[in-house]
Amino acid sequence: MPGPRLCVGMSSTHSRRRQSRRPPSPNHGSIARQTRLLCREAASLGSPLLLEQWTSGLLGQVWQRRGLVPEDRGLDPMFFLARPILDSFAEVGGDGAKAALAAVAQIDGGRLGSLARELADSLDDATTPDWIAQVGTATIVRAFSDRARGDGEALLLEADGVGESAHMVAVFIDAKLGGMAKHLSLTRPLDPLNLAGESIDDGSLMFKKVDPVLACRRVRAAIKRTDDGLGMLADDGFAYYRALAIARTTHHVARLPLTPRRPTRTTS
Repeated sequence: MPGPRLCVGMSSTHSRRRQSRRPPSPNHGSIARQTRLLCREAASLGSPLLLEQWTSGLLGQVWQRRGLVPEDRGLDPMFFLARPILDSFAEVGGDGAKAALAAVAQIDGGRLGSLARELADSLDDATTPDWIAQVGTATIVRAFSDRARGDGEALLLEADGVGESAHMVAVFIDAKLGGMAKHLSLTRPLDPLNLAGESIDDGSLMFKKVDPVLACRRVRAAIKRTDDGLGMLADDGFAYYRALAIARTTHHVARLPLTPRRPTRTTS
């Protein structure tokens, strides 16, 4: 039951929209030009879910670079790498910058979120959409699981969004990797108990309803295992949706920061 079987994705339009709005690398090009581009993108997003995905992608790129911070410096890699990005948002200012900072503040529950909130509050002349307060607030209301002994567990976590914001968080926990979360993504709402006609690779999934609290806790434990490992074992979707998955499951798990431990190399 490999992770890609979970890719019962959003519509192709939704997928293209997500790809086109994936934040570019924070280290690419001049900082000022890149920051203005990021702010324009943030300002163009028209719903909490789109802004959440964009923000999660940006934080995911920081997460992927955390191993570049020397361990002997005693620094929080996520905070160290992301702080210049947040500072540059505040320097550029404007509505897009405030929206980006507000989104980070509401998705990250640690030092980074606190800094983002402080910087967002400093932009007195900028405004944010009426729906900005909804960012990061959706919670998981139902959960479904399909387990394969010795292989892993596929989970679908249904959020309480409605209309265009309705979605599920798809997770694959790989037993062969010691219970790491190998895959994260979003999928359109579906009935996991009746997947007839769904396009799922490599066979059929047999989901059953499970306790959403326990499911969220399993997901968070699996994300932590991936954080504590090299991270290279997870697919790109893990980095992109990591922050969003943590935000979605926070209601059922004690509020924890997004800062992982420094990656450690395992030996066979």
